[in-house]
Amino acid sequence: MLFQDQLRVTMRGIFCCVFLAIVFASVNPIVGQEGYGSVAGQVVFEGTIPQPRVIARQGSGPVPQEPTEDVFDESLLIDKKSHGVANVFAWPVKVPSIHPRFDERERESARMTLDGRRVEPRCLLLETGQQLTFRANAGTTATAYLRTLFNQGWHVAVPGNKEEGVSLPPFQRQEQHPIRLTSNLQPWLEGWIKLSDHPYAALSDHDGRFQINWLPVGDYEFMVWHEKAGYLARRLPLTVRDRKITRIEDLTISAKDAGIQQ
Repeated sequence: MLFQDQLRVTMRGIFCCVFLAIVFASVNPIVGQEGYGSVAGQVVFEGTIPQPRVIARQGSGPVPQEPTEDVFDESLLIDKKSHGVANVFAWPVKVPSIHPRFDERERESARMTLDGRRVEPRCLLLETGQQLTFRANAGTTATAYLRTLFNQGWHVAVPGNKEEGVSLPPFQRQEQHPIRLTSNLQPWLEGWIKLSDHPYAALSDHDGRFQINWLPVGDYEFMVWHEKAGYLARRLPLTVRDRKITRIEDLTISAKDAGIQQ
């Protein structure tokens, strides 16, 4: 009886290990996927974190009572604990092919909301052929101005009483540099869009970390860019290896890089 109990425990343990291995391989693209790998990095701020700066005072806008609160500069978001810098774009200049898994996904319309104080999300990854929709909060009328180099630029009004928002026709060509979003009605509004013709682009999280998965094995040139510091890496040569993570090292932003006086 004791032997049978031990056998059941052992078999249960083996089953759990196999199950976890299968799950891990399915969610981690660098495990069990021959011919593909990943690129990862982290961007950190060097020095003393600057104090938030007010860029628009309450009720100071051209529209009465806008903004309804003081607006702080969110162009440089730094985590107090890790010193990680959010909203850093990273992408390869060219990719030889695209993993089949991306052909099976359903790409929803990407959305940006203009709430009178900020653009949410401030930074966005967008692919050619993917629709972009702007929304404004109820009671707010906003404008969105996109200046592009290889696509048609747009200057659209976004009424707050239109729940479905305003959708643009999908862009057809990749933009080499992130697109800036501004507003002539609310000049403190600002956002950025990285438009790529492939799904291999990333945006750093609050700890400054980013990772691009399912990249075909081979040699690449990578770009890493932040709106305040510009290019942290420009055409950086990297080799993606089979089922490995290639790390971009020593990515930092200082107050001087960001044009901040301390």
